[in-house]
Amino acid sequence: VQPQNAAAPAYGPSGAAGALQAESTVNNFKVTSSPVLRPSQRPQLIRTGNIDLLVPDVERAIGQLQTLAQMQFGDVTSLSDETPSQAGVRHTASVQLAIPADRFDQTMDALAKLGAVQARTISAENVTDQIVDGQARLRNLRRTEADMLRILDRAGKIPDVLDVTQQIAQVREQIETLDAQVQSLQHQVAYSTITIGIEDEKPVATAEPGIGTQLDDAWKAAVRQVRNFSVRLASAVLVVIAFAPYWIVLLIIGLFVANRLRR
Repeated sequence: VQPQNAAAPAYGPSGAAGALQAESTVNNFKVTSSPVLRPSQRPQLIRTGNIDLLVPDVERAIGQLQTLAQMQFGDVTSLSDETPSQAGVRHTASVQLAIPADRFDQTMDALAKLGAVQARTISAENVTDQIVDGQARLRNLRRTEADMLRILDRAGKIPDVLDVTQQIAQVREQIETLDAQVQSLQHQVAYSTITIGIEDEKPVATAEPGIGTQLDDAWKAAVRQVRNFSVRLASAVLVVIAFAPYWIVLLIIGLFVANRLRR
């Protein structure tokens, strides 16, 4: 029997329940998977939160955030903190947490107690259909793979074996890609992301330098001025030396002209 290329699984609504059905044809054998019904379940939501806080001490607030993440069985996934080097600039930092979804609300409430809330937003993306459809497609693809393996056992001709083997490899690649997508969505549902912006209540104040520091700075400034003057003086001397032959020639010419005029 001459093998035919395996058709990609076909999905579509069937019946009032909206069932999913997969159908493929391999080596003249039609393989039809049983319908997969959407289960009744809670919405699968990817929740994200953002909160901006005004705090008395940024460093202390960062430590409190790390402790809070541990208490909520979460992790600090990113931290950006840079102390300003100039006076009058406020110390700011940004922290991102990954928190179990069932602890999202209580974590947001706990964060609000760490400082004065300047802004707060919460959003949710419903990915229920994507996960359910992806899982249904995975089941159908795995059934198709199993059917192809059974056909491979019955294939006798080398061209048939090579054709079915190639089709199995393609199906397995689809399974791996789709499985990674579903797992990524499930992880995002299981762990919510919270981004916290922290800002110090007061700008950073630079301490007045002491007398010793001022004298040291004055000495360094004087040394720099002496060095610069020495460099300029040496440069001028080098210029004079470089043009000395020309000055000598001009002097000789001037003396010669002066003697002629006296005569």
